[in-house]
Amino acid sequence: MSRLGACGFGLVLSVFLLSFTNGQSAPTDQAAGRTKEKKSKHPRAETPAETAAPGGASRPAGPAFRIRAIHYDVLKSLVRPGDRVFSTCVRGPKDARWSPDLENASAKSEDREKGEGREKAGSRQKSNGREKASGQQSGRPRYPETAWNEDKFQQGVAALNAIDDPRLDKAIVLSSIEDLKANLSRLPKDITWLEYNSEPGMTPAAELENIEASVKTFAELAHAAGYKISWGPTNVMLRASDDGLLSLAQDVDGMTLQHQKVLQYEGLQAFIDLTRKRSEAIRKFNPACQIRVQVVIGRGTQEQLIEGCKAVSSMVSMFHVFTMREPEKEAVIIKALRPGS
Repeated sequence: MSRLGACGFGLVLSVFLLSFTNGQSAPTDQAAGRTKEKKSKHPRAETPAETAAPGGASRPAGPAFRIRAIHYDVLKSLVRPGDRVFSTCVRGPKDARWSPDLENASAKSEDREKGEGREKAGSRQKSNGREKASGQQSGRPRYPETAWNEDKFQQGVAALNAIDDPRLDKAIVLSSIEDLKANLSRLPKDITWLEYNSEPGMTPAAELENIEASVKTFAELAHAAGYKISWGPTNVMLRASDDGLLSLAQDVDGMTLQHQKVLQYEGLQAFIDLTRKRSEAIRKFNPACQIRVQVVIGRGTQEQLIEGCKAVSSMVSMFHVFTMREPEKEAVIIKALRPGS
């Protein structure tokens, strides 16, 4: 072979080897990227459309829905893969006459009496007014005593056991750490979520007064037993903490934003703004945290509930249209939010 021919052959060979080497580098970089992503503490939050549903079916685009087990027969035609069915097995107040509305009305009345006492009677009556406003004079505790309801638990478990639908996740709602400990072995075998409802009249005072430690303990117990855990702080709790309690997203798998009264009393824009602000804060603490927003039948018109949910659909993972006894009205809203249902 001539010297010129040898040089030409060498040049072609060099170009081929360089091309082959560059072509092999891309998969190596991609594999490294997947490994790095897998090791991330909080993987990117997935939308319902991106995540596999129970039974391997594809989830629908847009947020999932959470429905009561006792309403399943009415709503089952609207259910889609990735939705959740739940039973509430929370405690109730020992005093059946107690309710949050009565408690709030009583506190407002006492505040008025306190003010009138100041105007009418000097320092002694001021002192009496302060005692009465704080509840010290009547001896009424800040939070009512609560009691486990065995009948409610058995009915809730039976309602879940009666549902065999591979499209759905299943959940039990409890309101006390002690109830979780006592009933772990009695839970339905196919539930995947435990939900912690922490509210006056449902949750023991000791847990409410140490809510951060309570949520962490409940989450540790749930995770150790193999369940995912969701927590639903009240709007009052969040505002009292200046939204600091949202940092507990680091300890849970899901968080509920109870914004029903915001929509009812403060309007649509306030509902949208607060949902956006809090959902962004939650994802900073835990990008994988499932965010659920709750609206309530009767707290706003049907049109307001639909408009509010549509406006925040890109911000949340799940909707809960709360109703105790009107699943037909719930169905109307689900249909409006799910075109083609």
